Amino acid sequence: MTEGVGHQPDHPSDGESVTNIRTQRDIVFAHARIGYNKGQGPMQVVALKLDAYLPALPARTPTPALVLAHGGVFHRGSKEGDVFSDGTGTTTAIAEYCHRFAMLGCPSFSVQYRLAQMDPAPSREPVLTRPGEVPMSRVSLVRAEMGLPPIEPSDMARFMEAGFDDVTEAVRFIKAHQGTSARPAGRLEGQATSTVPTDGRGHDRLWPIADIR
Repeated sequence: MTEGVGHQPDHPSDGESVTNIRTQRDIVFAHARIGYNKGQGPMQVVALKLDAYLPALPARTPTPALVLAHGGVFHRGSKEGDVFSDGTGTTTAIAEYCHRFAMLGCPSFSVQYRLAQMDPAPSREPVLTRPGEVPMSRVSLVRAEMGLPPIEPSDMARFMEAGFDDVTEAVRFIKAHQGTSARPAGRLEGQATSTVPTDGRGHDRLWPIADIR
């Protein structure tokens, strides 16, 4: 599907808005387990999906790509929308960021990861070294707003690890389909996380736009 209006040159210059983009939604990039229930299950496997926002036409030179994960303290939001209001303003949805980056010529991907309410299974490769010390003030506030009971820091650590795993799988999927390397530019802490392509030696690498199929 193509979005946007207006004339687009055959090959936009660096930094120039391309105005027209193509979106490919609900691309399955991996499968993961939910319904942990303290190890008692029954667990089920669900598809993990992302949305691709791609410039309608390639730029003159290869362009970097962005992989973005929505905010929501691992409890709310989606790849389509994560706009929350605290009474003083709202955030900007990751989908909107992806749309705008694509209009600037950067392929962008909005990732849906497993939320806390899905009770994701523990990570096979945990990275948090002190799961019992996860700060809970914001988590407790969001759960109270959503009418959910309190949880332990170790539970929240499991939800965070699931988010890390899911975004990592999305990056692996995009690497496999785009033929490039990528490294995280930030950690998923309820906020946007991005990756930038590298050449395998830690240097940023630019890569051409291609369809995900």
